[in-house]
Parts: sequence; structure tokens; C-alpha cells
Amino acid sequence: MPRKKKKPFNRLPNGFGSIKKLSGNRRKPYYVCGPESRVHGVRVPGEKIGSAQSWEEAYQMLSLWWAEKEDMSLPKNQKANVPPERTYTFAQVYEMYYKDKYELSLRKYSKSSQISTRAAFKNCSAIHNVPFYQIGYKELQENLDSLTIREKPLKHSSLELVKNLYRDMYRYAMKFDMAEKDYSQFVEIRIPDDDEKGEPLAPEELEILWRNKDVPEIQVALIICYSGWRISEFANIEVDLNSMTFHGGMKTAAGKGRIVPIHPRILPVLHDYMTHPIKSTESYRKELYKALAALNVLYYNKDNKRKKHTPHDFRHTFSWLCDTYGVDPFAKKIMIGHSLGKDVTDKVYGHRTVEQLRTEIEKIQ
Repeated sequence: MPRKKKKPFNRLPNGFGSIKKLSGNRRKPYYVCGPESRVHGVRVPGEKIGSAQSWEEAYQMLSLWWAEKEDMSLPKNQKANVPPERTYTFAQVYEMYYKDKYELSLRKYSKSSQISTRAAFKNCSAIHNVPFYQIGYKELQENLDSLTIREKPLKHSSLELVKNLYRDMYRYAMKFDMAEKDYSQFVEIRIPDDDEKGEPLAPEELEILWRNKDVPEIQVALIICYSGWRISEFANIEVDLNSMTFHGGMKTAAGKGRIVPIHPRILPVLHDYMTHPIKSTESYRKELYKALAALNVLYYNKDNKRKKHTPHDFRHTFSWLCDTYGVDPFAKKIMIGHSLGKDVTDKVYGHRTVEQLRTEIEKIQ
């Protein structure tokens, strides 16, 4: 019977971390990470430390990581008093938050919502390994600002997803004493938004979309044209076919958590769309522009140059349809998610019930 080959290294102590040799021909095949843990029944992966060419180098890397983690200026009794929940990195808190929201919660979220959350986390790589408890306004704002000056700057809608991830993670972290203060409330997106700029579809262009309602990208366009959602809101939108309403919203106080009745004309399109929702706003934009170009749905700008329509133009199309068919102005503001203004009368009497909103939106033909 052949003798078993002896392992070239000893087993690591419990709770010390892990060293894994990855398959394939790699220059640094040994993957090093800190110890994993469990918080409220949720497995928290260990912090990613790096890669090494040999097991010995990996072990030295892990040992140095522990040495840097220890603050030698503090007595041992003070070190022991630091709660473990205050040592978790941004990435570790994210893993807990993600599992709590998408795997443990009774509420069901769409696949596109999960993709958008993961994309937002990926855009926080600069602070992944920073202890969450030590992150402040400065770190959050600098990370967000850096996304606007890189080689391929993020669009405003993608920055909103990052800001929303900050907010949601702080809500989760503060419940378990992983953060002392919610710094996400002070973060600002420092590039202009195109929310008030847009070119609604011409009637003949809208008719072209209806003639091509079986195209997935066109289906999304038609849904927005008859509901007024932002494309960035689509990832988290909820569809309730029993009450015939959409529920969702983001960005502003007036826009969050709003309810928009489903227009009867888009119901067949909506049923079809729900079988293959968009994966991400970026991939949707690319496919949309190809579809619109194929259909020759373009418009002339003020310089008489042909320009492509953007997803935001569909939101403006909804606003144009509301005006064209005499939808109550305050009902329109509520459905679009615009503020009712500073006028007290508007704030008190501008609200509408869902059925009143349904009556208004169904004026659109």
C-alpha cells in the first residue's frame, strides 16, 4: 500500500486565518485571508489579505497581518475589551447585510436589485478592507468622488446606487453596534443630474415603439413612458398585480416609496417583461441604443443634429402624456416623485388616494 505524501507544512491554529493553494498555473497560487466568523447566525468571510508565491511567504503575510492588527500601545486588558463587531471591515459588514436582505428576509427582491447592490459594492473597493466602525464622512465622500474622475466616470444613476448602499449598510450596522453614527446622510453626489433635462418622444416615435413592443428593451421603454419611473429605480421596483400598482422610488423624499397605478395599456407588456427583467442599467442602455438605432428613433437637437433618446427621455414622455391628456398636475407630481413645493395648500390638499391616481393616469390614451 503506497504511503501518503506528507504535507509540506503544519496545520494553522484555530481562528488564525487560512492559506489556500489555488488551482492552475499561477505566479502566486497561495491565497491568504483572515479568520472567518459568525454574527447572528450569518457566516462572515475572513478579510482578504493577498496572495503569495509559497506557503512560507503566505504564513509570514498572515503573521504580519496579525501584528499590524494588534495595537501594541494598548495594554492587553484594553485590547480584549474591544467588541468584535467593531473590528469588521466594510466588506464583512456588506456580506452580513447582503445575506440579511436577500437570503434571510421574508421580502423577495428582484434579480436586478441584487445585481445593482453587488455593482454598488464593487464600486466601493477603496474602502473594502477598512474597519466599518472607523469609516467616517471623509472616507465615504472620497470614495464617491473618485468614481466621477476615473477613466470611465460613473453616471449619476450609478452613483445613486452607491449612496443608497451606504444608507442601507448603516441602517443594518447600527442595529448591531457596528457603527456609532450614520455618516451616509451627509454624503452628496457632486455632479449635475440630468433629471430636468430630456427630450420626450414624438407621437410618431411612440407609435414605433408600440409596433415593436415584443423587443425586451422597447418593453422597458413603454413601461416607463406610462409610469414615469427613473431607469435607476427599476432595479428595486415592485409590481403588485393584485392591486395593479407599482411600488418603489428613490433619490428624493417625494420620490421614495411612492405608488403608481399600472396603466391598463402596458399590462400585457409588463407581464412579458417580468419573465426577463433587465440585468443592470448599464447593460440595458447599451442594448436600448442598438434597438432605437435599428428602429431609426432619433431626434434633432437645437443644432439640427440627430441625437439618440436616453432612458430618461421616456420619463419625460410620461410627463408630456400627462400634460397632453389633462392629468391633474398634483397627481402627476406624486406619480413622478416631484416635490409638491413650499405652498402649504399644495402640501395639504395635493395628496391623492391610489384610486384617484388611477383615475388620472387612465386619462392617458
